[in-house]
Amino acid sequence: MFLNPYAGVKTSFLIFKNTGKPTEKVWFFSLENDGYSKGTQRKPRPDKNDLPKLLELWSAQKTEKPFSWITPIKDIIENDYILSANTYNPYSGEEEVSHREPKEILEEIESGEKKLELALSGIKKLI
Repeated sequence: MFLNPYAGVKTSFLIFKNTGKPTEKVWFFSLENDGYSKGTQRKPRPDKNDLPKLLELWSAQKTEKPFSWITPIKDIIENDYILSANTYNPYSGEEEVSHREPKEILEEIESGEKKLELALSGIKKLI
């Protein structure tokens, strides 16, 4: 049996650090790209690599939208210790939508109407 990369099964890494104190929060990082194409013929894709961002944020112990976030341990306990990152991802389902200015849309409609009027008058002349 051969398994293809990116066949829909996600991998999670858990790193435990013994500080001598109870855990209060968990740092999550959503890694989407590892620097290779997502197909059976894995080709290098340096432009699609989240690993440097992971190392940067981990070493600085920082979070950065949409890559990483911190979840209080109480939330994880309340969810029966489910450690799936998507369960706690505050950015999931959040898409940045860029809307055009209403004035721009109206100008486009008016321009289209003028073109339509010209086309209609040309057709009427032919009839």
